Amino acid sequence: MGAKREILKYVTESIQNLNVDSEWLCDLFSGTSIISASLKDEYNIHANDIQQYSAIFSNTYLLNLNRLIPPLQIQEIEERVCFLVAEFKERYPQLEFDYTQITNYKELQQLEKAQQELISFDFGIGFNLFTKYYSGTYWSFEQCVWIDSIRATAEDYIGTPSYYAILSALIFSMSYASQSTGHFAQYRDVTESNMNDILIYRHKNIWNLFSKKFEELISTLNIETNFEYKVTSLDYMDCLRVIEKKFYRLCRPTI
Repeated sequence: MGAKREILKYVTESIQNLNVDSEWLCDLFSGTSIISASLKDEYNIHANDIQQYSAIFSNTYLLNLNRLIPPLQIQEIEERVCFLVAEFKERYPQLEFDYTQITNYKELQQLEKAQQELISFDFGIGFNLFTKYYSGTYWSFEQCVWIDSIRATAEDYIGTPSYYAILSALIFSMSYASQSTGHFAQYRDVTESNMNDILIYRHKNIWNLFSKKFEELISTLNIETNFEYKVTSLDYMDCLRVIEKKFYRLCRPTI
């Protein structure tokens, strides 16, 4: 359970040293797919996890994005995202929440509360889920507008490798801009003691975090491989039952 980055070398070497006769490796609980991605140039990979977010990461990290995505596509994505952000703000000019003038935690509480009330606001525009439901919680209104605009732009690339890369980079940027305690079970209520820390996260730029991660994915996922992969979002027992026999051989220890 939890991130495996610190034990990645141990896990991959243990798998490599098993000495079994198999062409496929099935990762039943793939999570962020770091294990599957690390072994994609040695096995055909079946990445499975019941959580839908995991399929996004698997469909990103199991590809050679360096070959599949043009280097300058980030500029095209930025133009589309900025257009949607500008359109949104032009439609709702009255919605503005300024963190630069905050001097005490009471003012910050009031500003957060004003944004949280947007849950009752009647937005007449698509892709406003985060702006409507999460402004003033895990993210600020401004951050949520950018999140929704990047998510909307991803639809322009559905059916292409860029689609999953955009969603993966967006999840990354959301995680690093969230004023939570490291998970999404609960955001932090403003107090006098945590006010300055929350303000640090409120000033984080979603686009900068997103673009940096997107470009990193393109530059680092460059392994040329002839191996296959498949991604499923099943309960692990269901996954074990539906493994296709024509692609898998029983793992038999060799003597």
